[in-house]
Amino acid sequence: MKPTIYLCDDHRIFVQSMEAFIRQDGTFEWAGSAFTLLDARQDILVLKPDLVLIDFHLKGGDGTDLIRWLRQQSVASKIVVLTMRSDGLTRTSCRKAGADGFFPKEMEAIALMDALKKVLAFPHEFHDGLVDLNEESAKKMPLPFNLTKREYHIAKLVCEGLTSQEIATLLYLSKLTIDTHRKSIMQKTGAANALELLKKIEPL
Repeated sequence: MKPTIYLCDDHRIFVQSMEAFIRQDGTFEWAGSAFTLLDARQDILVLKPDLVLIDFHLKGGDGTDLIRWLRQQSVASKIVVLTMRSDGLTRTSCRKAGADGFFPKEMEAIALMDALKKVLAFPHEFHDGLVDLNEESAKKMPLPFNLTKREYHIAKLVCEGLTSQEIATLLYLSKLTIDTHRKSIMQKTGAANALELLKKIEPL
């Protein structure tokens, strides 16, 4: 039996496009959709889909409101935020609310299907499409302070306020590895702390 997928998004054209693609692709079974938080709550409790996709910006609240509510109801569905937002702070807030994944809408449809399959295949991991997006962006631009691509990505996460342990969990690395990278980042940028690093990195 195919895993079922449900979408909560207040952009009707996007919902219709996603439904058409899901039905044509055949990887998942389309369970339904909602344009409001209230309708989504009622549907998900009844339908019990395997995978719930939620936009971050919704009428009457944001995606984290729905995520928290679903977690309070002990809903077993895997929850993925699918949004136009591509900043780390939004990603972090969704993860803390209980999301299992965070993917930007600019992903190609086939890549999104592969990513969603991984969410179900590896249920105990947080699946971060923003990491891949940031690494792709880094390939297209010269990096400041002679930072490596990995160091630049970690520096951005530090600027978002994440601790070494949180970054290690996010990137599937050890805390010791992150601490080593942070030391190198501080030496290369000449920053004494995260606040100084923010001033040097954020304008770039």
